[in-house]
Amino acid sequence: MEEHYKLYLAHVKKGDDITERLTRIQCTRSTCQATEIANLKGDLTFVLSAVRNHEIYFDILAAQGAPPTGALLEAIRACFGSLENYLGDLRQTARTCRGWTWTVLDECTGRLWNLPSQQAATGPLWKARPLLALDLFEHAFFGDYGWRRLDYIDAMIAHLNFKPVEARYLGIEGTTMIGTEASPPQS
Repeated sequence: MEEHYKLYLAHVKKGDDITERLTRIQCTRSTCQATEIANLKGDLTFVLSAVRNHEIYFDILAAQGAPPTGALLEAIRACFGSLENYLGDLRQTARTCRGWTWTVLDECTGRLWNLPSQQAATGPLWKARPLLALDLFEHAFFGDYGWRRLDYIDAMIAHLNFKPVEARYLGIEGTTMIGTEASPPQS
């Protein structure tokens, strides 16, 4: 977890560095460093997405899981039939994905989905509120699980903390670690 958190902090620092560089670029109607701006904005999109993805991921880690309750559990049952079906679908989605697996609330339909996104800077669905994120890149599991990626997925699902997931489902903003002296999550 400590190594994973170091990667997160590197993303935060890179985002700060890119933002500072963007503020120094002078751009007028007649002169503009378009290529540099485009490259920096592309990098910023990736870094900010990686930071936010990890914040949602770190938020659900817990030594002991906390099952979904209340309105979130009702929504899971309405969309998947049962908690077991939801967890099975989450597991299958994670097994087919290399990047991130998400549980999202589709704000257009009110439906919950488990969806993959292969890169940090690509969200799984427009107008979807991210509720849960599983990091499936090698840095997330290799230190503890080696090549046993499926064991990591099973362990993650067994220890999910659904309290922050339910807060996001209800529209209660989660904590943001950017700019704070946050310590690495304890798992």
